[in-house]
Amino acid sequence: LAANSPDLLARIACAGAGIAASSDLFAERGVEKGELVRVLPDWSLPEVTGWAVFPGRRLMPAKTRVFLDMMEESCCQEARKKLRIDVL
Repeated sequence: LAANSPDLLARIACAGAGIAASSDLFAERGVEKGELVRVLPDWSLPEVTGWAVFPGRRLMPAKTRVFLDMMEESCCQEARKKLRIDVL
């Protein structure tokens, strides 16, 4: 399967429609429930880096702060360790 939505890929694979490349963040629930099985355990997706660039915290709109907080909360435990917010 190929799609630009990792959540969709994991849900389709859970439904039994085929093999999907998905990050642990989106696949771990299916693996824990026994709905997904790792078929290539020694292979992993390349690491992806995301950036949130803003001018500073002093005048940061509340909606930006809420978005950044939501993004931080949605990251898996391993990614959260790497999450860093820099002020430029």
